[in-house]
Amino acid sequence: MKQTKLKVFRGPALPFSTEQQEIVRQQFLSATISANLPYQWVENPEVIGLFLLFCSTATKVIPSQKQILGPLLDKADTRVTSNLKRTLKGWYGVLSADEWKDDSKNSILGVNVAVRGKTYLVDLIQVMAHKKDGEAMCSAFEDAIDRVEGKYGVIIVAFCCDNDGGSQRGIFLHFKGHSKPEVALAMAKRVEKQWAALDQPMFVLALVLNPFEGMDHFGDRAEVTQFSLQTILIQTYRCVKSRPSVATDPSKVQRKEKELCEAFLSYLSSTGLFEDWKDHKEMFQQIHGNNPVAMWKTFLQTSSVAELADFAILLLGISVNQAGLERDFSDMKIKKSQLRNCLDLERLEKMVKHADLLEPNDSDDDTEKTLGSKLIKSRSGWRTAMAQWIEKERADSDDKVDEPITAPQRRRTKWLPHSLELLFLGRKDTDIDEQMRRIQRKTAYTEEAQLMELVAAEEADEDRIPDDGELEGSGDKYDG
Repeated sequence: MKQTKLKVFRGPALPFSTEQQEIVRQQFLSATISANLPYQWVENPEVIGLFLLFCSTATKVIPSQKQILGPLLDKADTRVTSNLKRTLKGWYGVLSADEWKDDSKNSILGVNVAVRGKTYLVDLIQVMAHKKDGEAMCSAFEDAIDRVEGKYGVIIVAFCCDNDGGSQRGIFLHFKGHSKPEVALAMAKRVEKQWAALDQPMFVLALVLNPFEGMDHFGDRAEVTQFSLQTILIQTYRCVKSRPSVATDPSKVQRKEKELCEAFLSYLSSTGLFEDWKDHKEMFQQIHGNNPVAMWKTFLQTSSVAELADFAILLLGISVNQAGLERDFSDMKIKKSQLRNCLDLERLEKMVKHADLLEPNDSDDDTEKTLGSKLIKSRSGWRTAMAQWIEKERADSDDKVDEPITAPQRRRTKWLPHSLELLFLGRKDTDIDEQMRRIQRKTAYTEEAQLMELVAAEEADEDRIPDDGELEGSGDKYDG
């Protein structure tokens, strides 16, 4: 018996203009990259039959596999590069680099740049045959910085690899107050180990130049003074602002440094233009949120403070982490699978960049509004950050035992580096104390300690909210 011929319903014959055909083909490229579809899916008879159900002229606009991997991808890469140049040009950025290996164990160095809280993949480099010694890696990183600055016009002010800043101070204080001493000691050591490897002056200055934080959180043993902060400020400023390829007038540089230091000392002492900041801080925060950049932007047009404002915005806008690279590596692992083992590096880079372009872009206003929200201010936010950080530490943990952190026995000639314990423990009552007291702690109280706490509470302000674990009531009515 002869088999009945399969009849497929065809959709209406819709004409496509040249412009519409180009839009449809570009959308096929975006769909292929976004959904990580095999390149030959556009030539699959069942897929073609599906599109014919919607439009009988679909075969005229469906691109071939060669078109997707050739002219369509090249044209999209040109558009992505042009968008990146407009986005990055003239902005301060942080360059990060990390190594990734594909299924064939080829080593690929990913180079990412972070600008205004968002990361962008800018380069993939095959490093299989490259030397891995310190001098060779330093030279490779310098070349990467020059190449990115020359191509995209971004100003690289910091570089990071394999370690990030994180919320080291908050994590340290959180675990230092843990109810189990062994947990507190072990985690404090681990955080101290990460903190010791970081560029401490940059992070300390970012804390101090945050007008919602300031100097209130340093401990009594931190040995911090306005002059020690001024020293690390001018050292960091010279390190970040020095551009060997740009000839500058020494007198002009000296004048800018003087303006920077004078404005910084005025900021620390709350005088001059900063005299009434504390009086209006609460109202400013209600209107503009807790984004410190918003405050410093108001001083960009004031000549005496403009240099400090620009440098503060630079430091507060630095994003020192490799989350963007890790996300790109995850995407690359999907795109360059065992079935696509022969995918060359140039084409892989184009596909990953195009995938980043497909993500929804935040406008400048939206980015400005969300920068402040990334600062952790609530208990739930801290718990979430703690859980993520603990999970990462468990995955990377080793059996190595670190030496305990000890305080220096003689006066230091250089203020930093300092341990977190010396910087932030033993501090006076400040706003951070009120925040950290709200972290639940299971502390064993003796009967005498309970009586003393009740007497202190009776003499305190009636409107004060009691801490977690604190007893309410009168000491006279306490029966034990």
